[in-house]
Amino acid sequence: MTFGRLTTQLKKLLKANWFYFWVFFLFFIAIRFYPFLLGKTLVYGDNYSLMIPGKIFTAEYIKQGILPLWNPYIFSGMPWIADINQSVLYPSTLLFIFFSPAIALNFLLIIHALIAYSGMYFLAKKYIKNNLWSLLAGSLWMFSTQISGSMNNFSTLQSLVWLPWLGYFGLQLINKNQAKFLFALVITLQFLGGYPQHVLYGIGLAVLLSVNDNSATFIKWLKAWLVTASLTLAMSAVAWLPFAEVLFNSTRMEQTSEQALVGSLNPIMLIKFVLPYFFDNPSAGVKWGPAWSGQPNVGIYMTWLGWTAIIASFISLLKICKKKKKQNLILKKWQREVIFFATISISTLIFSLGEYLPGFNIIQKYLPLFRIARYPSMVMIVTNLVIILWAVKALKNWQVSYNSYKWLMRLGLAALAVGLVGFGVKQYWFNDAWRIFNSWSSYILSKSVFHTLDRD
Repeated sequence: MTFGRLTTQLKKLLKANWFYFWVFFLFFIAIRFYPFLLGKTLVYGDNYSLMIPGKIFTAEYIKQGILPLWNPYIFSGMPWIADINQSVLYPSTLLFIFFSPAIALNFLLIIHALIAYSGMYFLAKKYIKNNLWSLLAGSLWMFSTQISGSMNNFSTLQSLVWLPWLGYFGLQLINKNQAKFLFALVITLQFLGGYPQHVLYGIGLAVLLSVNDNSATFIKWLKAWLVTASLTLAMSAVAWLPFAEVLFNSTRMEQTSEQALVGSLNPIMLIKFVLPYFFDNPSAGVKWGPAWSGQPNVGIYMTWLGWTAIIASFISLLKICKKKKKQNLILKKWQREVIFFATISISTLIFSLGEYLPGFNIIQKYLPLFRIARYPSMVMIVTNLVIILWAVKALKNWQVSYNSYKWLMRLGLAALAVGLVGFGVKQYWFNDAWRIFNSWSSYILSKSVFHTLDRD
């Protein structure tokens, strides 16, 4: 191959969308999971105490040519294939057949990071129609608090990562018959993954995104969804039929409304929108405050970037308003999307308050599912996904003026300075600062249920 031909091939490679897709993914995975390169186990948590023992049991039986419908070792025997949390029929079981548990777990986490990343990439591309911004959206979802926080329990992860794919196929099923089948297939995989509550949020997100797409009449939209619903019920029956029987005979059906409210979003946790680690010490693996034992569903981690993007979306609206009338169609479309994104974000945040929301008991009364399910704040997986779409599209549309650029640079430098000071205090003077604040506040820290010097 001549040098000129090699140069031509290299230029084509650098222009290919798939090239950047894989560069982004491999770069971020290498940073996030560098111990994987050293042969270490990536994430422990519930994986080793709850999930992997079940996978080993399933894999050992399948190696003998037996599909384990029953587990004789738990509760004097219990239906095994019907325990949806064990994800017996989910494809990840194959990993535990062919690899050791540690290697299988590492592959499982990497593969599902790719599913999350690629799903959000394709969904964002439908909205943004720009490769690099879509790659950013995929990366933000792949490393969101919801995805990262679920990696310590892979049954949760296996269901959660499919949400953007449901949105992506939901936007296409009106005009593409193939999308109806793929939507039903994803629902089946999500159900088999092990956490049925995510199925509800995934379907709701897909329906909402398709409602916002006004390219079809209501009759055509309704017909497409009815066909998809029938196909989905039929394909996913392999998962929900055996699971339903076990569920209806489980203690979960007898839990009180108060038990179902576990995991409600305490309003004070909204401070994480501004200070994402206010109640966390990630390096020590410690959380404190009103949700010290809760799941990490409240950390919408983009914070300042997210707020800047949201403000930018309104600024871009004002700029479009000043342009000629021929821009009215663009204005109306962007206005509709901003209102749409804001409505979903605010409504899901309000719902996530659960027990702190007046009248939530009425929701539980008329929607029995919310008496069975727990963690109302889990709906914030939808909040997080929608805010990523909103923020990335707003940043793409935002034309930064020279004055705005200077203002942003000053804000960034100020944030960097504050961060460096905070880092210095944390590294070298934390004990003294803690004792001084504790003394000035009449020992509010040392008298607290949550605070100790070591924990803080």
